[in-house]
Amino acid sequence: MGKIRVLIVDDEEPARIQINELLKDRSEIEVVGQCENAFEAVKAIQALKPDLMFLDIQMPRISGIEMLDMIDDPPYIIFSTAFNEYAVKAFELNAVDYLLKPYTRRRFNEALDRALSLMKMKEGQKKDYVRLQEKPEDEKQEISRIVVKKSGSMLVLPVQEIICLEAKGDYVQIQTAEGNFMKQKTLRYFEKRLPANSFCRVHRSCIVNLEKVKKIESWGKETWIALLEADRKALVSKSGMALLKDGLGM
Repeated sequence: MGKIRVLIVDDEEPARIQINELLKDRSEIEVVGQCENAFEAVKAIQALKPDLMFLDIQMPRISGIEMLDMIDDPPYIIFSTAFNEYAVKAFELNAVDYLLKPYTRRRFNEALDRALSLMKMKEGQKKDYVRLQEKPEDEKQEISRIVVKKSGSMLVLPVQEIICLEAKGDYVQIQTAEGNFMKQKTLRYFEKRLPANSFCRVHRSCIVNLEKVKKIESWGKETWIALLEADRKALVSKSGMALLKDGLGM
């Protein structure tokens, strides 16, 4: 195995300097880049193809975990964070390791050695511990925004701007007045995390924003069409109609 290519991502310069200094004694490591925000990091990952990334969680605009959701094939990740609750969560989600700031040289080397050991495993096992955005099924953490791709960049989309979400194979199409965005998630993922008082699953393939519903029309036997803002439409099943009526207070 050749030199391990490392990317450092942290919005605080002292933190980046510290990691860089700690890596200087490791001859098997090559620091290929340093980034201070998620936007820079996504571009750097695409251009530099690092093997390992030291990643801060709490960063301006887009968090480290949200950023990972925008990467199709993320490198190995060691989280670094000053917030214990995020460190514990990262550990539970099978990140390679986490560093709780402030950390010692010994703790840093432990995390790094663990990452290097994992890299010696066959590549097919990598995805077992880099799927960091997915939460355990019993964890229902409500989201208020979604990070999506737009013209090669990232867009932070407040959930209240969503008109509806529609299943499209292995993806979900998020529809807004400004356009549609594809996300490699399941409809169930969003159903469990979108605000329950604002969103309703009206069909096995569709979730609507209750505030965007303008009219409901009959369409065949035990089937309806919800007319939404921006000329969007959503198919409503019998069970979905009951949920929709309840959500709308009908």
